[in-house]
Amino acid sequence: MSAVRPPARFGELAIAQDGTVESFQEKPQLHSGWINGGFFVVQPEFLDLIPRSNVMLEREPLEAATKMGQLSAYKHEGFWQCMDTKRDVDLLQALWDSKEALG
Repeated sequence: MSAVRPPARFGELAIAQDGTVESFQEKPQLHSGWINGGFFVVQPEFLDLIPRSNVMLEREPLEAATKMGQLSAYKHEGFWQCMDTKRDVDLLQALWDSKEALG
């Protein structure tokens, strides 16, 4: 499994008890917590963990592989962007067209 730290979509605030903003950072890169980056390399035996065609890969199969101690992650520190929405597709297309996604 690829593991990535996604860019934040919103500004991050640290707020004191009295409501004073102690720090503000617009769309910071997250430094804690890794997420599933959506790319996998599997052994053929992994397919046996998929009980039916309509199962969500991120649920039963990956949870089972984790419990078996058979899931490893590659921590990818380079460029990564999700592609879940039309907005994401448009952003990635613009980056590709400008050659910025190749860096």
